[in-house]
Amino acid sequence: MSNKSKILVTIQFISFAVILINTKAIAHGFWLLPQIIGFIIALLATFNLGIGNFNIQPEVKNQASFKTQGMYQYVRNPIYLGLIIYFSAIIGNDFSVLSIIVLLILIVVLLLKINMEENFLTDRFKNDYITYKNRTKRLLPFIY
Repeated sequence: MSNKSKILVTIQFISFAVILINTKAIAHGFWLLPQIIGFIIALLATFNLGIGNFNIQPEVKNQASFKTQGMYQYVRNPIYLGLIIYFSAIIGNDFSVLSIIVLLILIVVLLLKINMEENFLTDRFKNDYITYKNRTKRLLPFIY
């Protein structure tokens, strides 16, 4: 793992911890549904990706295979999408300025990881990944 990856992963987990410590971890009312949806998206995407491919760091595992089915047919980074929805719902339910700042930091970190990861995937899977990139959005279906 590169130093940049270590830093990004560390900031990611610190962000998770700060949000969870400073808010109610389980949303209520309206915010419970997006929290559940975010959790399900991240969970399904992890299963679609497969344990052998899953990596918390942006570098691609040596034995990784290229996946485009399940959640990955809609967006290239559904785990990150699920995490953003999940933590946004927690903050929507129990808003604080600190939590919104940490969420913004988390989103920046995830976008940096996405950029790194997509570069690694392009290097590894070449034209197959480039073709996949051209037909799917990065994080939000039909938008981005």
